[in-house]
Amino acid sequence: MAAGSGKYCSVQYGSTPIANVTDWSINASSDIAPATSVLEVIGAWSDSYGTYDVGDVVTYSGAVYECHTSHTAAVGKEPTETAYWNASPGVESYTAGIKRWEASVTAYVDSAGLEPSIEGDLVDTSTSTLDVYYQSPGLSGKMLTGSVWLRNAQPSTDVNGNAVINYSFIGDGTLTEQTDPT
Repeated sequence: MAAGSGKYCSVQYGSTPIANVTDWSINASSDIAPATSVLEVIGAWSDSYGTYDVGDVVTYSGAVYECHTSHTAAVGKEPTETAYWNASPGVESYTAGIKRWEASVTAYVDSAGLEPSIEGDLVDTSTSTLDVYYQSPGLSGKMLTGSVWLRNAQPSTDVNGNAVINYSFIGDGTLTEQTDPT
């Protein structure tokens, strides 16, 4: 999934529902999100290297090893020696989801006022969770969820003169899609 959009869904920012949603969209630029970082190999193991520190990663006999106990390189302390080294796959592992993404949500402002309140509910500058619950015709409900920063909440009017607010979010981690748990 690289993008999605729809109308009249249920959206929640943190613990606060966004009322009267008219449409939403999510744009993503990556199909997978790294779960761990790539191990940085410092080179081939050598008994004359000096000191290997915890976390150092080397190659030896075609395999990749990570040092778990600091030690001075020497014969008898080769990476196959489990007292000093762990075998490592040396590759990056991935988790399902999308890492780089943005979301926008438009909602009507009704006579009761704006919910959530820009002045009260949306002033926190930390990340929060954005949940978008939607259903395609003939399919079970789905939920997109991820950690976001609120980029902006801009009041305006739509083409019919109705008061609306446009929320813009920046994803701050993996965006995942699952069957709607409700």
